[in-house]
Amino acid sequence: MIGCPQIWRLPPVRLGIALALLSALMVPGSAAGALAVTKENKLKAAYLLNFTKFIEWPITDSSIENQPLYICLQDLTPFDFFLKQLISSSSVVPGKRSIKVVPLYEAKACDLTYLHSTISVITPTILASVTVADSQKVDHLQPAITFYLDQRKLRFEANIATLQTLNVNVSSELLKLARLK
Repeated sequence: MIGCPQIWRLPPVRLGIALALLSALMVPGSAAGALAVTKENKLKAAYLLNFTKFIEWPITDSSIENQPLYICLQDLTPFDFFLKQLISSSSVVPGKRSIKVVPLYEAKACDLTYLHSTISVITPTILASVTVADSQKVDHLQPAITFYLDQRKLRFEANIATLQTLNVNVSSELLKLARLK
């Protein structure tokens, strides 16, 4: 196709992820929030949202089947505001639970926890969730997913042993994009 950007030649799953990342960069926000959230953090927020689409958490009790999936953030920042905007503007995946973003200090349960810095107390709530570390500098026992930069591009590493311990099912399509540990 003449004049067709390279993005349209991606396989369907990668195309979906690429489009979600592009749309994440275009979500309007408040002037203060837009200035405080870097392009890298917008990409991380888009990744967090997409992780929920490619990870299946076990339903151990039928009463939690209709409960939202909780993304817990270390603290409230403009990143929190941007992630909430991104979730509200994304299309709902049929058969998937709704998503709520909560600060870690208020959380009773977390399905996915995002840590941007080392924390002093590791709670059972954190240990039972899929933990995503902002970078390799975040000192956490064994994060399931860790962001890193490779030649100025944001990438992520998946810790297979940690994911297996958490008893979650991770799509092979997501793992194809990760550096495996």
